Amino acid sequence: MPQAAKNPRPSLVPPVTEGMGPAETARYTAELLDSLRKIAARQGQAVLAHLLELARFEAHSLIALKTTTPGSRDAGHSAQPVRVPAER
Repeated sequence: MPQAAKNPRPSLVPPVTEGMGPAETARYTAELLDSLRKIAARQGQAVLAHLLELARFEAHSLIALKTTTPGSRDAGHSAQPVRVPAER
């Protein structure tokens, strides 16, 4: 039996995001992107760090959109102000 048949591909969705709304998922993603950006910056990978920062900014934009759009699953549930600190 081939190895792929023995070990089916794991889900690409981390269990921690199951049941989360769009804004919560974007917030989780933004935190991951910030961690990855810091690692890339420490390793001297400036372009990668910049691209991760852009992706983090996009995630924060989605958070702002989802928490202010009437009818959104996450509307009105933003406990924290959306802030993108300039950390270099």
